[in-house]
This record gives sequence, structure tokens and C-alpha cells, in this order.
Amino acid sequence: MSTTEATWGCTSGTPTITQNDGPKTRQWRPVDPEVMESMRLHLESIDVAPIGQTVLMDIEMCPYTLSQMMAFVGIAQRMFPDHEIFMDGDEYAFVARARGVTA
Repeated sequence: MSTTEATWGCTSGTPTITQNDGPKTRQWRPVDPEVMESMRLHLESIDVAPIGQTVLMDIEMCPYTLSQMMAFVGIAQRMFPDHEIFMDGDEYAFVARARGVTA
């Protein structure tokens, strides 16, 4: 069984995502720092519930590319370390749920 690790880095001012998947290493295209800042500001404006789950980003209305959404998840994970960040298929959104809380 292989483990997949993703790292979120910033070299020479350009945020990048590198995924180490055993023998393969993939690197997504860099995300524009202005887009990263707008994502951070968006997340700061959300009042995340201490219990239950909170919608962070509605996927149907999302203007971001896949690389940008991966960066968004990374930012959300760093900003809300006590919450699980995942895509909820019923809500069709990225959500945050307090760790240890079950649906």
C-alpha cells in the first residue's frame, strides 16, 4: 500500500503543489499569488462552526482551476487545523467539519 503525500511550498515567491506518490512525483502549475491571497481573504471571512460542518466553497459557483482548488484546500487546512477539509458530494462543496464530529 503506497502513501500519498502532498506538500505546499513557495519557492521564489511562487506557490506550488508537489505530490509524492511513491515512484511518481507530480507538480501542479504554480498558483498566482493574488489568487492565493483572495482565497485566504475568502476563508478569513467565513465563521467556521465549532460543531457540524461549514461550507467553504460552492463548487458549482467556483471560478478556480483544479490546481487553484488544491491550493485552496491547503490554505484551508492550515487555517483550520482542528477541522477536516473535504469535498462533500451531497452539498457539492468543499466543507470544514470539526475533527471527531460525525455526521
